[in-house]
Amino acid sequence: MPPAARGSRSIDRGRPAPTPTGESGLRSGRTKLRACYPLVVKASRIAGRGVFAVKDIPWGAKIIRYQGALIDDQEAKKRVARGATAIMELGDGLNLDGFDQGNGAALINHNRRRPNCFLLRERGEVWIVAGVEGIRAGDELTYDYGSEYYPRTKGRRVG
Repeated sequence: MPPAARGSRSIDRGRPAPTPTGESGLRSGRTKLRACYPLVVKASRIAGRGVFAVKDIPWGAKIIRYQGALIDDQEAKKRVARGATAIMELGDGLNLDGFDQGNGAALINHNRRRPNCFLLRERGEVWIVAGVEGIRAGDELTYDYGSEYYPRTKGRRVG
């Protein structure tokens, strides 16, 4: 494994880093997120806290880049065993921990039936992008975490 992939480090790609927030700061009270569109973190009907659009977001728009500490697969497995819930796989043995040096994108909740966002993997980055119907002001951002994170239940219609 290349030395740059060992352990934990921040991934920046030359863009200005958002204000460091940490999981505890994002989980208490209303928090504005630094993103391409105005977003706020607040209580969610889906689970715990969620990310909400402050203004309408058109379909296909990149909303927020999923950020966090860049960790290798071995470190990711250790963190998951300790209860980490925001590990985003990048491939090539690399992952992002959205609650370690993250920007709040890790708080976007799962919705398999009607997600209004999707993930775009582009040049080593992961973006949350508005789905085909766009997102209205006040709507919670959601995407399908996939069957690996939430296994499909046999015999139930999922749609």
